[in-house]
Amino acid sequence: MYDLLPSYPSLTSDPEPPDTASRPTISDFTAIGADSSLAELAETNRAKVNDPTYDKPPTIVPLSGSAQPTLQSYTVNNGQPDCHRIVDGHDWGGDGTVYAGASYLRGQTPFPLPQQHGPIAKSPEGLNWVKHVIQHLTIGPPMGEGVGLHVPTIATAGESIPITITHQNLGGITFKIQSITGRQVPTPRLKHETTRDCTAVTLPEGLYTVSAQGGGFSEVTTDVLVNPR
Repeated sequence: MYDLLPSYPSLTSDPEPPDTASRPTISDFTAIGADSSLAELAETNRAKVNDPTYDKPPTIVPLSGSAQPTLQSYTVNNGQPDCHRIVDGHDWGGDGTVYAGASYLRGQTPFPLPQQHGPIAKSPEGLNWVKHVIQHLTIGPPMGEGVGLHVPTIATAGESIPITITHQNLGGITFKIQSITGRQVPTPRLKHETTRDCTAVTLPEGLYTVSAQGGGFSEVTTDVLVNPR
């Protein structure tokens, strides 16, 4: 957990203006409730990896999720962190979990794929990319932008669940909702805007997979757990 704390400039008083974010320190983390000894250990481990004399792992070829709404910075108000999907006024995206700039090591060139954190490794494009890397073949960069998908990971039965599909002015976007048993759930009409499509749905208790597709890529999926009222 502490090894995943941000080491890039992400702490800011306002995420909108450029060049205002700073790299959080151990004292910044402890100020919002972190354990100082664990934060210090994570900092030590990170320093070892960044040390040019440190034994490096085998060559890493990063596959990075892109285009998904992803938390990238945070502000602190009354001792509580509030997270934001932009940093220094720019939305760099990511895989919905990992911000794009934190998905690869310094000096590497990532292969961006518009997919969520969990499904990226089993997506058709991801598997094809792995095959090419193993066989030392060259694969061109992805064509197009694909879509991003944001759905709350936890919701309450009977309450409205917002669904947002982000894109670069794409048409023909489709989405579906499926229960863990495989049952298709009737989906409401999407409200189309220039860079996103929005809707909302109410669901009974259960675990569901929400999928969206557009831009010529395989569908982007994420799960939502609907708890009883």
